[in-house]
Amino acid sequence: WDATVPEGARLYWQVSTTGFDVAPGKGSVAKGMEVSRVYLDAKGEPVQSVRQGDEVTVQITARALKPRIADCVISDLLPGGFEMVIPRGDEEPLPGGVKHRDRREDRMLLFADLTTEPLTFTYRIRAVNRGVFTVPPVQVEAMYDQSFYGHGDSGSMEIR
Repeated sequence: WDATVPEGARLYWQVSTTGFDVAPGKGSVAKGMEVSRVYLDAKGEPVQSVRQGDEVTVQITARALKPRIADCVISDLLPGGFEMVIPRGDEEPLPGGVKHRDRREDRMLLFADLTTEPLTFTYRIRAVNRGVFTVPPVQVEAMYDQSFYGHGDSGSMEIR
């Protein structure tokens, strides 16, 4: 496209893109904060394979690598083949440090202040479609300081 700018005027532009990597990177990153996630069965044991219809507990743990980092967001994309389990009745209380949770169709967002003490949060998902699905890495970042961020490892999950 072409743009004509009058003499002495300034032109500003912004480009935004969204999407996902074709293949998520391997390994975790911790730049001032770290985050991890584990999927647990009904017995509390870690799983990488479940049956269609099973409910799985997602356990996220995050912490800062300095005394306190305010206003952080933890973003956990669901693997393909899963859906959120919406609690019936009252929501469980938020753990200390978590200011807000935003349960979306494809992800859980948590807003919290992180300290060196690990913050652990759980929620439930249900396996709905059979197959082997990529598990995107869970991510954490300071909303107002881009120098602090981290992400967990990616993986795969089988629904039988």
